[in-house]
Amino acid sequence: MDRLWIIGGTTEGRQLAEFCEKNGIPALVSVVSAYGEKLLAGGKYVRCEARAMDREEMEEFLEKEEISLVVDAAHPFAPAVHENIREACRNMRTEYIRCVRENTPDAGAGTKYADSAEEAAVFLSGQEGNILLTTGSHTLKTFQCIPGWKERVFARVLPSSEAVRACEDLGFSGRHIIAMQGPFSREMNAALIKETGASFLVTKDSGTAGGFPEKEAAAADTGAVLVVIRRPRETGNTMEEIKELLKRRTESFPVVLAGIGPGATERMSEEVREAILRADILIGAGRMTDAALKLVREQEGQPARQAPEILREYRPAPAIEKIKEAGPHKKTVLLYSGDTAFYSGAEKMAEALREENLDYVILRGESSAAYFLEKIGIAPGTSAFASAHEGVFRLEEQLEAMGEKSCITILTGRSIGPGEICRELVRLGYGSWRVHTGERLSYPEEVIRHGTAKELAEGKFDTLSVICVEKKV
Repeated sequence: MDRLWIIGGTTEGRQLAEFCEKNGIPALVSVVSAYGEKLLAGGKYVRCEARAMDREEMEEFLEKEEISLVVDAAHPFAPAVHENIREACRNMRTEYIRCVRENTPDAGAGTKYADSAEEAAVFLSGQEGNILLTTGSHTLKTFQCIPGWKERVFARVLPSSEAVRACEDLGFSGRHIIAMQGPFSREMNAALIKETGASFLVTKDSGTAGGFPEKEAAAADTGAVLVVIRRPRETGNTMEEIKELLKRRTESFPVVLAGIGPGATERMSEEVREAILRADILIGAGRMTDAALKLVREQEGQPARQAPEILREYRPAPAIEKIKEAGPHKKTVLLYSGDTAFYSGAEKMAEALREENLDYVILRGESSAAYFLEKIGIAPGTSAFASAHEGVFRLEEQLEAMGEKSCITILTGRSIGPGEICRELVRLGYGSWRVHTGERLSYPEEVIRHGTAKELAEGKFDTLSVICVEKKV
């Protein structure tokens, strides 16, 4: 699981902390003040701490806490913080994601835009009337260039001792310091504009999360001029995108052992198809992974997603090594032909997964034998079944075990194919028995042959085939 650090101090930081606590995602959340820490209720999964850090301290923190993912939800008007954490992450090779606020549409006519607090202060220096500042205690000094600022400027700041002290140190006093905690409604903003007699309301373009729409509406209601300090241009991910990303990356998924049926995508069960289409990693022999990739490619017009990683491997040991390397947050699907419960390598894989204490689920598919018997018109109940995929295969013993069944259906393998079985039938004196073979079942190039064992003994067949031998009576 990712070791997560959220740079907070904003509405987004608080919302992400609440999201992590609710969803059981361990996270460290940092803010710069003790007041900000009070607003972040820690819990079972979220740990909060208040301290400002420079770049070197951030790097030390990343190393000490073994952080693997940083979500920067600091205020959009804190460029130095963003640059420091980005640089620290680059130096420590730590993944970095910036949480950005959605763009705010331009306000109505009469709104004055400025690219900085300094530009806003210059504009206001040439105007008359009182000013309500809602840009925070860090920008107050910039507005002291305004003529008569002590009488004209009212500062709304956080109700923390640090913010109030900053106002007093700069010479603000009495009713010119409004210490309040948001969010503020349209009506509250309007009431403060009227109470201070403000002709101008100064705000940063802080987006919906920062209460911008309520300030804009209050200015319109009262006739105050809205002065907006533009937000720095930046790129990143929205709150909802980051929540989805965190949820995906912290979920644990069991390994899926999926039987894909004979091979054609239309013969796959709905749940197997769904598992393949959601997979991050597909593991299986070449024929199985090719069939799965065909299904993925058939999804044109569907929402785009990253192509799954492919490992062409059917042996348990290399497959488990890959599963461990990927971790439980990747959706890994192991592919098997036919039915996972019918002479399938899935049984051996399941045993290996249990030994490694790895969770798994098994999705069954249509067996190649059942599909083949349906194609040649033989009822499955009349047939015995066997597999020559692995181990020692003794045809004579299998024939003796047929009992009263009228035929035996065999899944052939790399060492024993239909040709070898037909030649063995001839050697045992059953050359006249009727035989049916199926290759590339369910694919467009499917081949089904019929004949006696003697007639088919010298034929060349696909490595993985099915053969049905009817007992002659």
